[in-house]
Amino acid sequence: MNGQWVGFYKDTAEPSGGFLIINIDELSSYFHGFVYLFPKNNLLPPVAVIFRTLNKNKDFSFRTSAIFPINPINGAIDSWDNIKLEDVHISKFADVTGSWNNNILSMEWTTEHGVKGACRLPRSKADEPSKLKSLKKNWKKYKEYVLGL
Repeated sequence: MNGQWVGFYKDTAEPSGGFLIINIDELSSYFHGFVYLFPKNNLLPPVAVIFRTLNKNKDFSFRTSAIFPINPINGAIDSWDNIKLEDVHISKFADVTGSWNNNILSMEWTTEHGVKGACRLPRSKADEPSKLKSLKKNWKKYKEYVLGL
């Protein structure tokens, strides 16, 4: 499960969902990671979640209470007191279940407010060489190329 997983999620609080990035590290007997959720609805703050699995099983479940807003002004993880939004109820925890294989990570979650969410993510290929072919150009040729796009 270790690595980076990138894709989209849906949830019942905001049906349009959003984009998320999950970075997972493998430790001796469990996985530990960060989830970054970026709602499509710009009225909601992005969120960072820290989690730890109980073991390295392909099927997993855990509760996380480490849910923090990402400050929209500076992009840093912040406290909820600094990101006060009217009519936005922030979850104190989420119960997460999921499964993974070498290519797909699937997760579902429910918060204490009854918000349910889900994602099915492909493993990132950021550690692989690019499949794009590079073009070698001097500065003058590069500018001509870019202006022609």
